[in-house]
Amino acid sequence: MYFMNTTVYIEGNDKLRLPQVEAYLKISSYFNSQYPNREALVVLPTGAGKSGLISIAPYGVSMGRVLIITPNKVTRRSISKTMDALDDNFLVNTNVIFDIADSPVLLPYENDVLESELYSADIIYTNVQKLNQNYENSLINRVKPDHFDMIIIDEAHHAPANTWQNAINYFTEAKVLHVTGTPYRGDGVIVPGERIHSTPLSEVMEQRYVKWLRNKTLNSEEIFFRMENGEVLDIEAAKTLKEDEWIRKSVALSDECSLEIIKESIKHLNDLNSISPDVPHKIMAAACSIKHAERLYELYSQQGVEAILIHSNMPNDEQESRFKAIELHKCKVVINVGMMGEGYDHKYLTIAALFRPYKSLNQFAQIIGRVLRAIPEDEVRSHEIDNNALVLYHEELGLEKLWAYFKEEVENVGKYNRVREINVSDEDFERKESIFGQVIVKGELVESVDSFSSKIDFNKAFENAKQAIQEELDEKRKQLEGMGWEKEDIEEALEKIQRKRTRIKSHEINQLYNEKRPLERRKMIRRLLNEKIQLLAVEVLQDSGIEAKDNSLYSSFKTTIPFIKQSYKNDGILVIYINTKLKRKFSSRDEMEIDDLYAAESYLFGQLKEEVELILNGITAK
Repeated sequence: MYFMNTTVYIEGNDKLRLPQVEAYLKISSYFNSQYPNREALVVLPTGAGKSGLISIAPYGVSMGRVLIITPNKVTRRSISKTMDALDDNFLVNTNVIFDIADSPVLLPYENDVLESELYSADIIYTNVQKLNQNYENSLINRVKPDHFDMIIIDEAHHAPANTWQNAINYFTEAKVLHVTGTPYRGDGVIVPGERIHSTPLSEVMEQRYVKWLRNKTLNSEEIFFRMENGEVLDIEAAKTLKEDEWIRKSVALSDECSLEIIKESIKHLNDLNSISPDVPHKIMAAACSIKHAERLYELYSQQGVEAILIHSNMPNDEQESRFKAIELHKCKVVINVGMMGEGYDHKYLTIAALFRPYKSLNQFAQIIGRVLRAIPEDEVRSHEIDNNALVLYHEELGLEKLWAYFKEEVENVGKYNRVREINVSDEDFERKESIFGQVIVKGELVESVDSFSSKIDFNKAFENAKQAIQEELDEKRKQLEGMGWEKEDIEEALEKIQRKRTRIKSHEINQLYNEKRPLERRKMIRRLLNEKIQLLAVEVLQDSGIEAKDNSLYSSFKTTIPFIKQSYKNDGILVIYINTKLKRKFSSRDEMEIDDLYAAESYLFGQLKEEVELILNGITAK
């Protein structure tokens, strides 16, 4: 009974967020009592630490194995990234467990999983498609109904669907925990489970666990539609002849309206970059269809902005490559079709540019949730600037009602009645000139702004912070001018003040910049990074009082790195662990460019060093 016998530090742990601890206490209390319903529901807003909560929920609750069910590959990847010791290593890095050897045996369910692995695992996680009994290798067809003592449903608003319910009903005795950030559905069906905890988005926003949120709608002073017969109608006349959905689709597929949003989103991104140049803020652009996304890619590229396009029809390896490029900040804009809904987490998405009409509150909330994840305070210039997300869309897309619903956080989910989502296909895009109106815009651009919180005006806070920074620079400029400094020297000094950190380039990195031959450059990158890894391994072992040439670490790391041998020395085991973490986060060493080396070096001597020190401290404390 791993989850009952493993010592964990949850209550009072200041590395966990308060909503996580509070939700955990409710889960523990509910399932350790005479619970009337074996299905419980916890609502935790996107960005507040839902994956972390899922990681700690079974401790002291589950009497046996745990099954985590996700709706798709992206959400499954997020769970894996949080829990896997070779990725974020949440349990160690938050001090929930002290010894890496105490980590749960984590098993992603695949077709080639062995029978013995199904029984030795503490946690098995899978996307719901692999639970379909019609699927030959379905997990349900391979294990008995009592195989799991606890089931955790991630993104629980999907749970009413048949495949999910069939899986829950198969494991008849298991405790079921539903976890979601959006407890409402577009079809009016209630999310299952007795709601035992709910944290409002406004609460975590004001506690700064997530980004603040504001919106801006744009509209032209005059909008006309050229009809199929060549007649030109103003928007009011068009609305009397055509359905609301026709208007929304015409606006969504219009280059003219899209360009208004594109230029405004770039303007805000440039504004952010000028104030806080060290933070790699990005625009997330939500498109209607693949063809529409390809057109948005062209329009953003024409504005001179680096963009990455990602959609579900791409091969898996191409998707992975593009996700990794996003993580390594190879773009300023991420254009997607349904790939950045639930489960995708990239904290530097700060501007949501919406180019498609939504009718479902769930889908609207999911896409806004992608820009809510907060950037750590030690990375930002100020919370008011860097953790102040902007949602941007054209007024005629008709999203203002969803924005109002989203703001209200209405507890009565029945208010969100069944709606039919507006779908714009590739065929719609290709035939847009014949089936929709050609949009003609005239006059000045009309803007409208709003703030999610009624207590804090996030738009005003952004402008105030921006003004304070500018006033600081202006005051410093006057001082330096009074001291007789040259203009060029003043600007150089001001740039240093504006930046929170200045990247230090060592002699080794300068050598790389001067290296002309790509093959030789890659060889040098591998050599330099290998040397740094080896030095770090020796340093942390010495600091922890662990002998580098002993093999005492084998027992602690053999589960996390199953291919190591008992004969491997401590420094070798640590080097393998560090190298595996770096390869997971970045690319193969053969593919690393100069910017990748900067990022890997920063990660190596920052977050990863702290993680290794935590692991070794846990081992020596035993």
